[in-house]
Amino acid sequence: MKRLLLFALALAAATGPGFAQADPEVSTTPSAMFELMKPEGWFFGLHGALGRREVAPRDGGDVLDFDTTRVVALVGMRPLPFWEVALDAGVAEADHGDADGEFGFSWGARTRLNVAEYVIEHSPIVGKKRAVGVGLDASFSHSTSNHDRDFDWTEIHVAPVVSYLVSYLGAGHWYPYEPTGAILSLGVAYSRIDGRREGEANLRENRDFGFLARVEMGFVEEWAFQVEARYFGSSDYAGELSIGFRF
Repeated sequence: MKRLLLFALALAAATGPGFAQADPEVSTTPSAMFELMKPEGWFFGLHGALGRREVAPRDGGDVLDFDTTRVVALVGMRPLPFWEVALDAGVAEADHGDADGEFGFSWGARTRLNVAEYVIEHSPIVGKKRAVGVGLDASFSHSTSNHDRDFDWTEIHVAPVVSYLVSYLGAGHWYPYEPTGAILSLGVAYSRIDGRREGEANLRENRDFGFLARVEMGFVEEWAFQVEARYFGSSDYAGELSIGFRF
C-alpha cells in the first residue's frame, strides 16, 4: 500500500519537491522509458471503441451523425526497440441517419513510434523513472456493417503525441493491485473516414482534425490497461478502451 500511495503522489505532484533525481539526459533508447512492461516478446490484447463522427456525401448534402462500435482482438510485436506494430480483427457496427446497422467483419493495423525522450529522473535505487517524450501513432481499419444494404467504411488515423511517464518498473517487489507505472499522452489527431453504402453517394468525415488524450497503466504479470479519447467537435468524438498482455 505504501508504494501505491507513492505512485499516486508522483502522478499528482511529479514536479514538486521531495524527489531525489539524477541529472536530466536525453535517452538513446526511447522505448526503455516508455515501456510499461518488458520490451521483448509479443503482446496480445482486446480493444473496444465507440464513436460519433459527422459525415457528409462527397457530392454535397446534409451532414449525418455516423455512430460506430468496434470490438477487436489484436496481436503485435516490437521489431525494433522504439517501434511497435500490431494487427487486429473482430466485428464492427455502424448507424447513420435513420439506418441502424448490424455487426460485420472488421480488421486493421496500427503502429506506434517513440521518436525521442528526455529523462527527468532515473533512480536505480528505488526503481523510479520519470521522462517526457515525443511519439507518433498511426492506424488503419476497414469495417463492414449492414442496414437494408451493404455498408463499409475505412478510417485512417495519425497523431503526433507528447507523453509524460512515471514508472516504478525497476522496483524489486510488487503486489498484484499496484501499478508499475503510467503514461499520460496528449496530441493532435488527424482522422479520415471514407464510407460507401450500396446505391448511395460515398461519405466523408466532416472534420479531419481534433485532439487526443490517452492514459496507460502497467501492472505486474505483464498486464497493461489503456483509455483514449479523441475530440473533433461538439458531436464529433471517439473513445477507446484496451487491455493487453505481453508474453
